[in-house]
Amino acid sequence: MSGDQTNSRSATYTRDDDYYLQSTIFLVEDRLFKVPILPFTRESDVFQAMFELPQDPNVAQDGSIDEQPIRLEGVKKEDFKRLLNVMYARWFVEEENFSQEDWTSVLALSDRWEMEHLRKLAIDKLTSSLATDAHKLVIMGQKYNIKSWLMSGIHLLVIREAPMDDEDANNIGMIAALKTAAIREWTFQYLARIMMPPAETRIMLKIRESFGLGEGD
Repeated sequence: MSGDQTNSRSATYTRDDDYYLQSTIFLVEDRLFKVPILPFTRESDVFQAMFELPQDPNVAQDGSIDEQPIRLEGVKKEDFKRLLNVMYARWFVEEENFSQEDWTSVLALSDRWEMEHLRKLAIDKLTSSLATDAHKLVIMGQKYNIKSWLMSGIHLLVIREAPMDDEDANNIGMIAALKTAAIREWTFQYLARIMMPPAETRIMLKIRESFGLGEGD
């Protein structure tokens, strides 16, 4: 059968809407990644909008060849590979095998690209491992707008015996450290007045007020 006959026959075939998978090439730092785009477009409106842009069929498109990849600026290749591991490999690898570093990278990139499902999954996986690390809870809670983490971290600093110090200020920032110190002072005054420490619910309410966190947050 001649090449012309083969091309003519294949031109009459219809590509399946679900399982004719398109791949793309990303450049992250100095590393090329070629991956199916479907998980990206399903997880992220950012990528869905990117791949729905009109394309000129007569011009090589970004992501179609190694020499013309889609550049992901400001992203570390280690973080991107960890995201890919969770996106593509979690169906075959137990989620418990992914490390705190893996889930932190997933959180960072899912937050950046509005991948809400993966963001929630990363938060769920990280919450227990961060439960006693006040500094990380505050830092990451502020960075990724996770108010439950922020409140939990501040609460740990408020109820601990050791006073606030330079290490706290260097880690969580001077403003957050000053607000936390003020809440600690309020608890001491409450204890002196009522002869018992304030309940956790009262402390949490004070944290909400001090950090401007609404009830619905």
